[in-house]
Amino acid sequence: MNTANLTTLSDDELNNLVSKELRNDSTLMDDHVMKDVFSDKKPTQLVLNILMQRTDLIVESVRTNYELKNYNRREVFLDILAKDNKGKIYNIEIQNDPRGASAKRGRYHSSNIDTHILDKGKDFQDLPETYVIFITKYDVMKAGLPIYYVDRVYTNLKHTPYNDAAHIWYVNGTYQADDDIGKLMQDFQCSVPNKMHYGELANCLREYKGGCFAMGPALQEMERRYTERGEARGEARGEARGKVEGMLQKALDIATNLKRSTNMSDEAIAEVTSLTLEQVKSISI
Repeated sequence: MNTANLTTLSDDELNNLVSKELRNDSTLMDDHVMKDVFSDKKPTQLVLNILMQRTDLIVESVRTNYELKNYNRREVFLDILAKDNKGKIYNIEIQNDPRGASAKRGRYHSSNIDTHILDKGKDFQDLPETYVIFITKYDVMKAGLPIYYVDRVYTNLKHTPYNDAAHIWYVNGTYQADDDIGKLMQDFQCSVPNKMHYGELANCLREYKGGCFAMGPALQEMERRYTERGEARGEARGEARGKVEGMLQKALDIATNLKRSTNMSDEAIAEVTSLTLEQVKSISI
């Protein structure tokens, strides 16, 4: 198939090409990956142990994209909601946009978790310790620290702790030092499993890239991203096709150069460029 025919690709053909691109570029910072990977307790437990600088934290339950319903008020969707074997609650939010990690959002998440976990008849002292943890792509405080810890204090008593057991943390995604948290942040923004530091996270991302992302949802996800920016559905599909066309043209250019300058077989060139054998054979030099 040559580039002139890309505009007539069927939905299935376009889905295949777009989903391949999305899988190749995906990292743990992407919503669609996060929801799949961290629905399992083991990777969630690994991340929490690293952030808490512990080795003994055991995750008892975990949910992704969990909705806290508030009738007549704004609902809250939690990226990850986990509970450990000590009853502590952890809400992990993946944020690629600095506006999504505002102080008031942290406050709203923390308060909503409280109102949804204390059963009727229970005493306020029964509220468990909670952590709202934002993993941000950017350094929200621009101070270079790995984690920024937020806790209430008595401001006129030499910042004596208030001890309400509610914590809000901001994990700096740009922190790339050669320590556990730095390696974790490198892994969160790495799209190549073989280059990741933590084998368990690498295996999860590798499995995801191996086919867990269905072709239909891949195209829907790309279109959703464009329509969120105010573009029409038709424009989103056109832009997706444009990206596919660019990818294919680049592969064809590479294949053409290989045929001209090397003795590689058509089969070998097809394997290197991810083109079909028919596409390679159709190139005339």
